[in-house]
Amino acid sequence: MRPSYKPVGGVERAALYPANAVETALFSNEGCEISLVGTPIEVELIDDESHYEEELENKNGITRLSHRLCLTANRKCAEAWLDKEFLELAAIDGVVAVVTLNDGRTLIVGYSAHFEAEQPLRLHSLTSTSGSKLNDTPRVELQLRSYDTAFSAEIIHTNNF
Repeated sequence: MRPSYKPVGGVERAALYPANAVETALFSNEGCEISLVGTPIEVELIDDESHYEEELENKNGITRLSHRLCLTANRKCAEAWLDKEFLELAAIDGVVAVVTLNDGRTLIVGYSAHFEAEQPLRLHSLTSTSGSKLNDTPRVELQLRSYDTAFSAEIIHTNNF
């Protein structure tokens, strides 16, 4: 068992890079060694509000894997997500995410051995809400999606995360 293991789900941290930021990626049975260039967009996440899902779907005999990354942050911290250039990048070109889960694993999402950068995460929705309960703060939820044929690889080595 890893010393950083927490018996809870969720996303602890997510760094979003342009889809073309992957310099090199070497996939093996153990995971992925990856080198990324540039500065990621990273926003402090609200504890226990963000999650990552992978769903294997079979539609008309065609199997595909849906990747959904849902990130939630305090509105004051989420200005980078609200930036017009970032939203255009996420919607059109897509992003690659380095995602650290609360169980201690770090995954590369939106980049795969089969498709490389051809199936990046793309903007699905951006929701800004005031909150409705006592102690709720204004928040922003960013949802990104991609489709692939494989589950996300665990990162075993990266140059800058």
